[in-house]
Amino acid sequence: MKWRREKPKEPGWYWWQPVTNYAEVVLIKQGFVYEVGKEKGKQLGTCAGQWYGPLPTPNMKLG
Repeated sequence: MKWRREKPKEPGWYWWQPVTNYAEVVLIKQGFVYEVGKEKGKQLGTCAGQWYGPLPTPNMKLG
């Protein structure tokens, strides 16, 4: 995988780099970008920058 300017087409977790030297993990769901810890999402179409993903979901057993 490599960083791309093309916006994600499938839901999931992605690295998003809106500006140089800064990146954060976000959730893409139903055309919206959700930042960790924020309840309200932004429309994917309005989010410029580069994308890396989707990130694999870890296999975890709880309990």
